[in-house]
Amino acid sequence: MNATARIFIHYIHGELKMEIEGYAFPDDLYYSDQFLWVRIENDNLVIIGINELAVKAVKEFALIEIFFPVGYEITTGKPIGASDSWKGSLTLYSPISGKIADVNQEVEFNPQIVITDPYEAGWLIKVSPTNLVSEKDVLMKGGSPELVKWVKATIKKVV
Repeated sequence: MNATARIFIHYIHGELKMEIEGYAFPDDLYYSDQFLWVRIENDNLVIIGINELAVKAVKEFALIEIFFPVGYEITTGKPIGASDSWKGSLTLYSPISGKIADVNQEVEFNPQIVITDPYEAGWLIKVSPTNLVSEKDVLMKGGSPELVKWVKATIKKVV
């Protein structure tokens, strides 16, 4: 690992959080290369949100829209929503296939929740996954060297 890389491990509120170049990435989450995180609650429910790197790069959301209602079947790699900010827009691509179980309407009404609490109150949707075992293997696990490499390369592109 590069000697100048700033990587810290924090133990906060009972969980490990890796901080890479000033951006927090909780170890209990999985991450897509499309700026979304996935929290596996159990085999029947995952929660999806926007990671802190995207949140801090955007700084202020004007709008977050989830395209589909509860009950809609989503597919990995397909758009599920969009966010707009003064810096531009970001299409949100699903990291997991399944049926939408819940949509965080608070985020749609007040998108700044994602800025202030991206990993808890700022979640976007809850999904009943249809292929969790194989799809999570494609995601980057919190704390992994693969995630560190992706974050460092992405910072160079977007920040």
